[in-house]
Amino acid sequence: MHILICLLFSLYVAGDPIMAGDPIMAGDPIMAGDPIMAGDPIMAGDPIMAGDPIMAGDPIMAGDAEMTGDPEMAGDPIMAGDVEMTGDPEMAGDPIMAGDVEMTGDPEMAGDPIMAGDTEMTGDPEITGDAEMAGDIESYQDLGGENIY
Repeated sequence: MHILICLLFSLYVAGDPIMAGDPIMAGDPIMAGDPIMAGDPIMAGDPIMAGDPIMAGDPIMAGDAEMTGDPEMAGDPIMAGDVEMTGDPEMAGDPIMAGDVEMTGDPEMAGDPIMAGDTEMTGDPEITGDAEMAGDIESYQDLGGENIY
């Protein structure tokens, strides 16, 4: 009887979902498909990793290096935009006017953190620079996330 109990227990351990087929070990979102590990904003699309204004849509970093000629200054309110765009160096880089009108199609939106940045950064001018969606789609996939939009 003792041997039978041991055999049954060993089968229980080997065939228990917790050890072999349980979502907790093999198919649970927490380990394999959960947003926390694969598609969560924290890892893939969170402003902190991909679309934070500080990294993607912030006036300090957003915009295209071609816009100012200096990638370190592109998007900075002091330097961003092209003086030729506004005709006034004091207005170039104002969040309302900065950026290239051709980039957003709307001078009032160019340079707005929601719209600023280079379309090439996200592939979609409507989400470029959006704190939740901006960043590089390739980086996003490299982090193991899904394209969640």
